[in-house]
Amino acid sequence: MQKEVGKKMNDQIKTIFREFDRVEYKKREERRAVLTSSLRDSRYFSIGLSIFIMCISLMSAIYITHIISKRIKQMVNLANDIAQGHFKNISDHKNDELSQLSTSLNIMSNKLDKNFTELERKNEELDQFAYVVSHDLKAPLRGIYNIISWIEEDLQEQLTKELRKYFSLIKGRLSRLENLINGLLEFARIGREERKLEMVGVQLLLEEVIDLVVPPHYKVEIPDNLPVFYTERLRLQQVFSNLITNAVRHSGTENQKITIGYKEEDDFFCFWVQDFGKGIAPEFQHKIFQIFQTLREKDGLESTGLGLSIVKKIVEDQKGEIRLYSQPGKGAMFTFTWPKIPVKPFENAIG
Repeated sequence: MQKEVGKKMNDQIKTIFREFDRVEYKKREERRAVLTSSLRDSRYFSIGLSIFIMCISLMSAIYITHIISKRIKQMVNLANDIAQGHFKNISDHKNDELSQLSTSLNIMSNKLDKNFTELERKNEELDQFAYVVSHDLKAPLRGIYNIISWIEEDLQEQLTKELRKYFSLIKGRLSRLENLINGLLEFARIGREERKLEMVGVQLLLEEVIDLVVPPHYKVEIPDNLPVFYTERLRLQQVFSNLITNAVRHSGTENQKITIGYKEEDDFFCFWVQDFGKGIAPEFQHKIFQIFQTLREKDGLESTGLGLSIVKKIVEDQKGEIRLYSQPGKGAMFTFTWPKIPVKPFENAIG
């Protein structure tokens, strides 16, 4: 009897524990489902929040980049305007490093504007002074020249051969001095006068120069395919005229031949003028482009020592380069580059 009661109680306890396990398992499953759902919701929320933050960050970066790029673009435009000679200011009221850069650019623009205005004024004064001085210098020279000519006319029967020689020497020196004054004025004007641009055919230009400065018995070779381009005709003509005249002077009496050529480069035309005369010794080659330097006697009208100096300054004013290639007894060749596109005046001023 007691065994049956104990067994019954044991079965009841087992049933109770079994029910407890079932309820506990069910609770665990419910809690596991809740936890899984919570984790999933948290993951979705985290992903959504991360995407939202990334979008906000991206939009903020785009906005900040746009603002900074806009300010930098204003500064770049100001720098380009300054480079082209338009001195303006930009308004930037932010208090950061870019504002300091804007302020520096504005200060530079204002200083350049002031300096160039003052430079233009001084150049005008200098031009005016040069013309007045040249007129005042040339007037007495012409007077002396005229007086000597009158003496020669009035006393031509009484003048000795030696006096005639002295008078001729004085007149030559007076003419050379006047040419020096004109050459100095021309040298000073290069790069400061208004540029006159036109379409230039180099073939026709050379033919005109050759007709003017080359004696008829000289042989001149020029190519047939010379370029036609937009440039300063007068300046290019001056360069060719001086170089061809120089070639004629130094050709001598045996090899009276001049060769002119050209080749095309990326941004420049390269021209050359070659003679077949005595050539130039290496120790003198570095001097020929210096002002007042000449390898000839200075009594002749043409020997002012300014021709090649003017050529060099014109070529460099055009952002080109001139060089000499010569050996004694083998003639001389001058090469120079000339821009295909005309140089802007302000590029010249700051170059």
